[in-house]
Amino acid sequence: MKHTFIVIALSALLLTACKNGENDLSTSDVKLNNFNDTMAWVLGEQMGKSLVMAAQVNSLDIDMKVAEKAFANALEGNESPLDDKTSALVMQVFQLGASQNAQRMQEQNEVPLSNEEASYFSKLVESNANVVKHSSGIYYEVKKKGKGPNAKFGDIVVFDYRGYNMITGELFDQTYGQREPINHVLGKPMFAGLIEGMQLMNAGSIYRLYVPSSLAFGANGTQNIPPHTPVIYEIELHSINPE
Repeated sequence: MKHTFIVIALSALLLTACKNGENDLSTSDVKLNNFNDTMAWVLGEQMGKSLVMAAQVNSLDIDMKVAEKAFANALEGNESPLDDKTSALVMQVFQLGASQNAQRMQEQNEVPLSNEEASYFSKLVESNANVVKHSSGIYYEVKKKGKGPNAKFGDIVVFDYRGYNMITGELFDQTYGQREPINHVLGKPMFAGLIEGMQLMNAGSIYRLYVPSSLAFGANGTQNIPPHTPVIYEIELHSINPE
């Protein structure tokens, strides 16, 4: 009964949207005049997006025209030119490649430290039992644990920070007393260490992130940070997805 009510409600909503404007819910050569039309479009669109994403993630050069013909062939109920055994084998190869690619991406996240950085981080862990190494390659210390929701990639986060040169200890940037807290979409743009570190945090927390140069400003550095320099960011995460 609940499912039926939801379908009816959506149907009414979509029909209203279609009637309110001639070009609403339409494309250049397709008119979405009712719920079934719109459902067909959404399903096809989602499958198309999934195919494109799979191709990008797995570095595949997929001929989309061939994919479209296969899609139409299946919709029409025609017999496949491939037997079940061949199709299953191709899918196994694809899934294996996807798994290996995911593993490779995970391994690439952690770039080997230079001897100087490795020595510094080793001493850091020995001298501070609160410092934890994350699988991404950053190190972090919880200064204050918040009680709010956890930050996720794509969230709007509001935070203050202080940035230090890890080698010299020099403060090179901060928001405190300089400007308003940062209001930003997590990940757009940010260097990798900051993206990884902030996803460990929840609203109300304060973390110190110890970031290798490969996950910070890298070989180029910045105006204030020399190349190949690890950095420390003390982050105070105020809120997530504020209204």
